[in-house]
Amino acid sequence: MGAFTVMSTRVLQTFSSITISALLALSLIISSRAAYGDWTNVWSDEFDGTSIDTSKWTFDTGTGCPSLCGWGNSELEYYTSRTNNVYVADGMLHIIARQESYMGSSYTSARLKTQGLFAKKYGRFEFRARLPHGQGYWPALWMMPRDSVYGGWAASGEIDIMENKGSSYNIIGGTDIFGGQYPDQQYDSTSYTVPTAVTNFHVYAFEWTTNSLKWYVDDFLYKTATNWWSSGGSYPAPFDQYFYILMNLAVGGNYGGDPDGTTVFPGEMDVDYVRVYDYVEATNPPSTPTGLTATVGGTQITLNWSNSTTATSYNVKRATVSGGPYTTIANPSANSYTDTNVLNCTTYYYVVSATNSLGESTNSVEVSAALGGYSLAVNSGGSAASPFVADAYVSGGTVAAPTGSAIDTTGVTNPAPQAVYQTERYGTFTYAFGGLTTGTAYKVRLHEAEFYWNAANKRTFNVTINGTQVLTNYDIFVAAGGQYKAIVPEFMTTPNSSGQIVVQFTVGSVDEPKSSGIEIILPTPSAPTGLTASGGVEQVALAWNAVPGANGYGIYRSMVSGGPYVTVTNGATGTTYTDTGLADGTLYYYVVTTTQGSCQSTNSVEVSATTTAQLTPFQQWQMNYFNCTNCPQADANADPDGDGQNNMLEFLAGTDPTDSTSSLRIVSIEPEGNDIRVTWTMGSGRTNALQAAAGDGGGDYVTNFTDIFTVTNTVGTVTNYLDTNAATNAPARYYRVRIVP
Repeated sequence: MGAFTVMSTRVLQTFSSITISALLALSLIISSRAAYGDWTNVWSDEFDGTSIDTSKWTFDTGTGCPSLCGWGNSELEYYTSRTNNVYVADGMLHIIARQESYMGSSYTSARLKTQGLFAKKYGRFEFRARLPHGQGYWPALWMMPRDSVYGGWAASGEIDIMENKGSSYNIIGGTDIFGGQYPDQQYDSTSYTVPTAVTNFHVYAFEWTTNSLKWYVDDFLYKTATNWWSSGGSYPAPFDQYFYILMNLAVGGNYGGDPDGTTVFPGEMDVDYVRVYDYVEATNPPSTPTGLTATVGGTQITLNWSNSTTATSYNVKRATVSGGPYTTIANPSANSYTDTNVLNCTTYYYVVSATNSLGESTNSVEVSAALGGYSLAVNSGGSAASPFVADAYVSGGTVAAPTGSAIDTTGVTNPAPQAVYQTERYGTFTYAFGGLTTGTAYKVRLHEAEFYWNAANKRTFNVTINGTQVLTNYDIFVAAGGQYKAIVPEFMTTPNSSGQIVVQFTVGSVDEPKSSGIEIILPTPSAPTGLTASGGVEQVALAWNAVPGANGYGIYRSMVSGGPYVTVTNGATGTTYTDTGLADGTLYYYVVTTTQGSCQSTNSVEVSATTTAQLTPFQQWQMNYFNCTNCPQADANADPDGDGQNNMLEFLAGTDPTDSTSSLRIVSIEPEGNDIRVTWTMGSGRTNALQAAAGDGGGDYVTNFTDIFTVTNTVGTVTNYLDTNAATNAPARYYRVRIVP
């Protein structure tokens, strides 16, 4: 953004034709940005007041004439210090370029500088700014030497931290100028494509040490020049002197050409802050980060904190329960981080620690953020302003010129970013949001702010959602309470059979409808109520009340009250669940959540239950027949059916203790020719062995029984066996039945 007519050689198109002396050792490096060392803030302007701080800034005014008309670049603007062109509000500096007849010029704008007030040699120079879009705009953040030690421009150097052609949404340039006086100057220029539009805020930074110059955008290092000014070239070194800062928004000139019929005025460059740092070598581990905040933005959470003294990087740590345990999820060098790896309808807990080569600080104070159930959000008539995407899903209507005025969001719950309220689509138009879950309730939020009309009854319009009229002759000015005030009407609806929510804006009694932004939100479902738990053998049975609209439930278990809980299942579809495979005689705690769409509720009230001890086989048998283990009729020695066999014998035999015909006994012993058939009863599922022994017929005690037949039946029955080993006229033969274990 130099001050001589030679600037036509500096346009970005000519980079390929620029020649650097073969004697200069120049390196250009494109890489991701590493930690940038131990930086301490030594000068800044946060623009938090209501006016420009004249102890930090002064102005260039006029056209540069008579000595340097058009500021050496054929620029068309007249620079002023009027509030029409430059002012502080909403925590930022606003530089406005206007198309107006003023002091013989057709355009006005502003150029601020720290000349005579502040200059710096070496350090980090950082600007957070957003730029205008339009043919002929030329915003710049740059530096010039305090003292022309090596001669006139450009022998004493120039540093362009950021320049942009207003006709380009996302290309910026970084340049260092050195060498002899005009026309013997040399250029080292690099362009960089910014991932998102320069009309969004970005951090443009420049780091300057004794042996390197580095250019960054949002902490991405895109250009490095190293050691070349002291390598024995034919020109003296310009970058070992003090430089001051300049910020301006030019109109027209040799860099990007003049405005044309497509250019929309006014154009505005906004600067959130300017910060200057010194490099300080660390001697101790960094201090603990302070001021940690967490801001929810759609499907992401943005963290910010104050810089820690001597920190080279930070550890961002996250947990799903307060107090941790935390998992480190990022290691940024800047004092901010956006966490995009998060789920809707979930609360996250964060701490941050600082690190350098000497160690790590303790964790910061914990903050939390509950992520809502966003499905989508669009900026009507505007570009992306996270979490709002650029205008989409729309047919019809016209995009209006944005306003540069601040919008009052006082009293608005979860307001959109300023950039949303400062844009609009107007006319008759329809938004159709698809891919939603039929039968699920969504919240529709209509973001509105009136910045065109300054009176009631100037704009009234109608809105229908899926064919139902929700606003009739709606007057934003009246509803919000004035101009430049935000308001957000909200409505609940369910998608149509095609999974769509269709929002239509139609003309009311006067003028045309407008929209600044629309959100489609899936509200957090309610937690289940009425949860009960009942312990059983190796299991706990749960039951709860149904939640309208739920498509599932999550079951969570803990060994201690209050958690932490482990997931039993996230796929329960009914309102009962039995958790099996548990330890006997153990106390368990449970909570249940509701799942609706992609969202999950908070936990239900906690309940607990103790599993019963494992029953012995005899106890299980008692429960089966008597539904008790300690009652008299279930006692091991009781004979409730009076068949002469007590409960223990009936248990061992597998017979029914409540049926006198069901017992273990031999029913008959009958000869069949020379053989003997023995018939006996046996219990269900038991194995019996028929035993036989020979005797003398005199009633002597028989001790020589042996198994002659073994049988297993799955159900209680009468069975028999033909003993073919019984000899005719042999001594007496004895039989008995035994239970086989």
